[in-house]
Amino acid sequence: PYLLPIRIKSTSGTEPVKESLRTAYYLITGSYLPGQVPREKVYSFGAPFTKPICVRNADVIYMTEENNLVYLTLGSDGAYGNPTAFGWGWGGCDWLACMEPGRLLARYNGNINCYNLNDAYNILGQSTLGQGWGFLKQLVLFKDLGILAVSGDALNKYPFVPGGAAFDFPLCGGLVNSGWGSYNYLLNYGSNILAVDANGDMWAFPLSDTFVLGAPHKIGTGWDIYTTVLACGEQLLALDTNGDLWRYEFNPTAFWPLTGDEPVTPEEGDGILAE
Repeated sequence: PYLLPIRIKSTSGTEPVKESLRTAYYLITGSYLPGQVPREKVYSFGAPFTKPICVRNADVIYMTEENNLVYLTLGSDGAYGNPTAFGWGWGGCDWLACMEPGRLLARYNGNINCYNLNDAYNILGQSTLGQGWGFLKQLVLFKDLGILAVSGDALNKYPFVPGGAAFDFPLCGGLVNSGWGSYNYLLNYGSNILAVDANGDMWAFPLSDTFVLGAPHKIGTGWDIYTTVLACGEQLLALDTNGDLWRYEFNPTAFWPLTGDEPVTPEEGDGILAE
């Protein structure tokens, strides 16, 4: 992105232009042609995948069809290698998220549990943060500051106390009363909540560390080809209906139009405008 300065040289009226307001700056961000956004396949589950999945740093954690927890690490080729198991008998889990330092959150039999996880993926202990969460439609960990939850059509906030050992219940409550039940999926990317609606449009909602939600702006189209999208550092990992996991280099200030032909890998299409 770059700033484009536009300066008012003169006006047809008699009123003078205030010097401090004479120059306006427009933020210009590049984009791709519809359907020509590059992506890279980094893993394949081999079949449609519907189990809980999350990202820990650059690793991917997910639950297998046999209800075991495994993790994937990146190889030297930039793709994920074979899974390594570290947890067994997790059939009651339907949501996973990672927060630092070394904590795995899971909705297990309707409760929000926190599991201490070391670098070798040994589970060292657990605690229960909340009970009776099974009715909530979607859960999103916002940074390491709290959880956002969709209840019916409303969006609720559940901030943590400093350190994340428990919820700060006096600060918990409704954030937006309506309009959130129709989104296909939500994710946290930096200081934004990204939401994909039923039409496949992706929206960015700025969210402050004190859970003040800003006005949304549309940053993409065609994202309904994916069932789940995860933030992985500055990248996105997107899971399609075939069980293939794709990586996107991402910037929420740009526009990402997947609408059009199926998105292509860099070697399959040009997607470049030449002078």
